[in-house]
Amino acid sequence: MAKVKLEIGAELDLLAPKDLRAELDQSAAGWFRELARGLKVIRFPQPLTATVSGGAVTIGAEQPDAPPLGPREGFVWMIQRISVWGDQSTDDILLYRGSDSASQFIARISLTTGVFTPGSKALLLHPGEQLLFTGTGLTSTSITVNGEAIEAPGPMIWKLL
Repeated sequence: MAKVKLEIGAELDLLAPKDLRAELDQSAAGWFRELARGLKVIRFPQPLTATVSGGAVTIGAEQPDAPPLGPREGFVWMIQRISVWGDQSTDDILLYRGSDSASQFIARISLTTGVFTPGSKALLLHPGEQLLFTGTGLTSTSITVNGEAIEAPGPMIWKLL
């Protein structure tokens, strides 16, 4: 709180009650518009295809030129479906969050079924987190990944929970 010394003849400009109400209404309207904004269904960039080289493939976070497979800054994703396709159904692809370390492992996706559905509220990605797909010992010549997520602004993560 700042102290102001008033002198005789000084003018003090204050908001009139109606001006204050108008300012508060305008500010509140912006917040209500943001709260009312619906969740957004997003699809992974289509198609995310990688060529298998020496029986191995990497799609996602560790590829510098690949489109990001995660929420942009300030947003969160709740993954709904991930589909993985290869020309040999005997292969498996491993799904990680960010890096291919055991602590970041999420799922093994068999190309026999090719679909991973994490279930309600099961796979949430925060800003900066990305999906990573890897495979070794593959007989497929290429792997294609696609999927869908629900996106919300970070402060509104409660809409996803």
